[in-house]
Amino acid sequence: MSGNHFNVHEVGCCIKYFIFGFNIIFWLLGVAFLSVALWAWSEKGVLSNISSITDLGGFDPVWLFLVVGGVMFVLGFAGCIGALRENSFLLKFFSVFLGIIFFLELTAGVLAFVFKDWIKDQLKFFINNNIRAYRDDIDLQNLIDFTQDYWECCGAFGPEDWNLNIYFNCTDTNLSREKCGVPFSCCTKDPAEDVINTQCGYDIRAKGDNEQKVFIHTKGCVPQFEKWLQENLTVVAGIFIGIALLQFVYLKHLSRSADRASISLSLSNRVCIVITVS
Repeated sequence: MSGNHFNVHEVGCCIKYFIFGFNIIFWLLGVAFLSVALWAWSEKGVLSNISSITDLGGFDPVWLFLVVGGVMFVLGFAGCIGALRENSFLLKFFSVFLGIIFFLELTAGVLAFVFKDWIKDQLKFFINNNIRAYRDDIDLQNLIDFTQDYWECCGAFGPEDWNLNIYFNCTDTNLSREKCGVPFSCCTKDPAEDVINTQCGYDIRAKGDNEQKVFIHTKGCVPQFEKWLQENLTVVAGIFIGIALLQFVYLKHLSRSADRASISLSLSNRVCIVITVS
């Protein structure tokens, strides 16, 4: 009996410090994400003028760091303190929160498969809305340039989507030097060039389709993303299933730790009551 009791105790300690170690890393990552977000807003002057948060017409990537960092910070803190102090409330809070995230991931996956045409339309709307705000925010600009460069694409469904931007449209009232052009991230790369030519997209949409294909990517980012997803479906599905299984196993360990903490707390209270009565 004593041997079995010792083994169970050892396993409990291993789980406890595994949860603590995992969550301290999780918490530190949350702090890092929040620090980057606050630094970015500080550099853009948002912290000194909070009302400017709503001025951007497109998506501010800093929000992604804030939301992800905030969730990681709260979850990591609850997991760390809950595991170290064997606090049943914090452990249950952590497990419930993680369970909600797990459920939302599954729901998002099912909805994305069932309503893929609607998702496609929303993605087009999202990209075009950010094309309009391309020059309004440096972080958004870098995100769009990275996306177009990585997927070798231009616009949501093609280079003509850049007509939505006031600096790149082909209207007579547009006096910008970038008129009828596209950002440099749409350009095809020349391996012989060491320096990026940021003017490679100037006036390119005023040329014929065949000539455009020589200098820029003419495929849209939505079709390119769909193509990449189809080619890497097995890998993407495997990653999501792996994450889901890890979360499921982690939740089981957490629920056991929370139950064990509740039992320990209950026994301690009984001991206190007995001592007091005595």
